[in-house]
Amino acid sequence: FAGDNPIVSGTGELRLDYGDGEYVLYRRSNSSDWDPQALRNLVPIEHGFPNGYKQWFDYPDDGEYPSAMRDSFGRSMQITWQDAKVQDVGYSNVIFAKVPHRVISKLTLPDGTTLDYDYSRATGSVAGFQTVGTVGNPKDRLVGVSRKSASGAVLWARTYLYEDLRFPNALTGIVDQNGNRLSTYAYSNAGLAISTEKA
Repeated sequence: FAGDNPIVSGTGELRLDYGDGEYVLYRRSNSSDWDPQALRNLVPIEHGFPNGYKQWFDYPDDGEYPSAMRDSFGRSMQITWQDAKVQDVGYSNVIFAKVPHRVISKLTLPDGTTLDYDYSRATGSVAGFQTVGTVGNPKDRLVGVSRKSASGAVLWARTYLYEDLRFPNALTGIVDQNGNRLSTYAYSNAGLAISTEKA
């Protein structure tokens, strides 16, 4: 699909069928805003199941990021995205462009409650280069999620810890909304998990 025009939201052009009657309809998305000739990703627009249940993905434009999910029970979940672009980084006078990149910042559930997500930039390497501090890394490391009532009261929350400086994206612990540590994870020098401890 390189260089081809995108397909507007709601129109399917490729169908993937599973042996049991399940299927997914896809369409071409728009390419990134930094390279009009980039390969276009296929994005789902309809997911059907053998029992007749269906899910639909709604998009505000011809891009890759859906704004809502609906199902055949009449339920709808709204999806809010935020920018998490890589910062401009220079290596030997070469500038690595800000690649379009987004993460989910909020899900509004059918019952009116929300899931709010928080992210940080990891230190370490990006694309094989050692970065300075957090420069060069996208802001896409999940550090917290909270479920809130329709009025905004926190129902529960989790904080995700990354305490092993050798592996900045390796989860080392989870803490609840009361500050209680729920779990701890440790890693070998190769980055493999070697122990798990729950409170």
